[in-house]
Amino acid sequence: MVYSHFQEAKDPNLKKITLAAMFFAFLAGHVNAVLISLGAVSVSHLSGNVSHLGELALPGIRPQIQWAAAVLVSFLLGAFFSGYQLMDAKYASFRKYGVLMIVEGLALLMAAWLSSAHLMWTVALCAFGMGVQNAMVSSYKGLIIRTTHMTGIITDLGFLLGRLLKVKQWSQDKMFFLFSTLVAFFVGACSGFWSALRFEFLSIYFCGGLCVLLGVLFYWQRVKHQASIR
Repeated sequence: MVYSHFQEAKDPNLKKITLAAMFFAFLAGHVNAVLISLGAVSVSHLSGNVSHLGELALPGIRPQIQWAAAVLVSFLLGAFFSGYQLMDAKYASFRKYGVLMIVEGLALLMAAWLSSAHLMWTVALCAFGMGVQNAMVSSYKGLIIRTTHMTGIITDLGFLLGRLLKVKQWSQDKMFFLFSTLVAFFVGACSGFWSALRFEFLSIYFCGGLCVLLGVLFYWQRVKHQASIR
């Protein structure tokens, strides 16, 4: 994350952004935990998968490389799709964000439907959904936001705490945003591990359905707003 950008952001919509980030972080934590608990790979962050590609130098472990490559390519395609849709969009364009949420939700629903019978496709579809999500809210008026992994969140928390100790500066909004997102991801991970023990891949239906529902509501809200101003 870019600290100076976060410092400059003074926006009345920050609370709305925080709620959105919490929802998406919960979603990512849940999906990632389900896949990990059922013996698959992480789909919400890519550092480990990129490292696995280094195993190309070793003989006899092609399956692991295939899993890593599937996650990387699918995540990239999801981010590409978001970037293509949002290249001229503003945060207030609920219609486009609604479409992206619907697409992510459909990908997760399809992944849950395929489940363990087609595990590679299940993982790929979940990674695609995470790519769509992570690029969907990657920035807003200088705020750099990532919701599928917590490396940047924890880095920023450490940075702000260090600055607090050094120069006695405190930003309640920043700390609230970062800590809330981190907690939401953790709660999502807890719910993912818990639900995977009882429902296995079916627990992803919950995330996919919720994402589609909210996406439809966002899209409908934007269409209704545009109709009212004509």
